[in-house]
Amino acid sequence: EIKGHPTWRQRVPYSVPGVATCDRSALDRQVLRVVESMPRRVKFNYPFQQSDHITLQECKTVKTALTAVASAPERHHQRVLCMGDSAATRGAFSRGCSSSQRVNRILKQTAPFLLAADLRPGFLWTPSESNFP
Repeated sequence: EIKGHPTWRQRVPYSVPGVATCDRSALDRQVLRVVESMPRRVKFNYPFQQSDHITLQECKTVKTALTAVASAPERHHQRVLCMGDSAATRGAFSRGCSSSQRVNRILKQTAPFLLAADLRPGFLWTPSESNFP
């Protein structure tokens, strides 16, 4: 399979152990392999002050992670890869805007840190079953 070839995004049946068979593209399968091969550790674990929409909570978590990376000078001028199961969060951070004013506020709060640290975040979608238990 070649990246950029039409079959790269073509969905094919794919099974994850312990999960019902689902359709995954070749890119999704590659991301899943990377995610499953990486060591996992909890970096941030905190309760949210108020119960918001799940997309807002995930955007706040990504903002916290990116500002933490931006605060470390040895990580400046780099690409940062973020993986998550929220397509809405991935889309908002990839585009830099959202139709939601509340998500846009989070994006605007994150932008100065990314610009000051010269960080270039990239976002990949991962299946929900790949999250921490």
